[in-house]
This record gives sequence, structure tokens and C-alpha cells, in this order.
Amino acid sequence: MTGTNHGPYHRLGGPGGPGCALAPLPVVAKLASGETIEATLLSAHADATEIELLRTIAKSLGVNWGHDDFGWWAMVPGQSVSANGKSAG
Repeated sequence: MTGTNHGPYHRLGGPGGPGCALAPLPVVAKLASGETIEATLLSAHADATEIELLRTIAKSLGVNWGHDDFGWWAMVPGQSVSANGKSAG
């Protein structure tokens, strides 16, 4: 992918841009503690870019984001998030 243009990126206003089709795959993941959890692996189609995958996931989780005179912002429904990006709850 070296030298490939991944844009256009929509840097002002709302995020814009396309999402991608996802195939959900149920998995069992092992945490660092050794505990196993049930999870879902979201697989994008082969031609999807990373940003298309992230747009699709963010939209499905209800995340709204944009850009204004103060920089980038995101609104995450129903969660308290600390300044380091981790859940505060």
C-alpha cells in the first residue's frame, strides 16, 4: 500500500466518507489474565481501508464526531470516558 492515496479524508465538519460491509464472527478471546471471554471479530471486506472500518464501527456504536475551531471532538453515548481514553466507570 506504499504510495497509495487513502483519501479523501473529510477533516472539517462531520466525518463523512463511506463505511464498509462487515462480517461478524463470534470468537472466544483469552485476556492477559488468562480469563476467556466471548467476543465478536468484525471482518471488513478485502478492499476496505482502515478508516472505512473505523467509521463503520463508530457509527454502529452511536459515536458522533466532528471538527470545530477547537479541534476534533467525539460524543460517546452512555459512557463516561477519562482524559486518557479509558472508561471512567
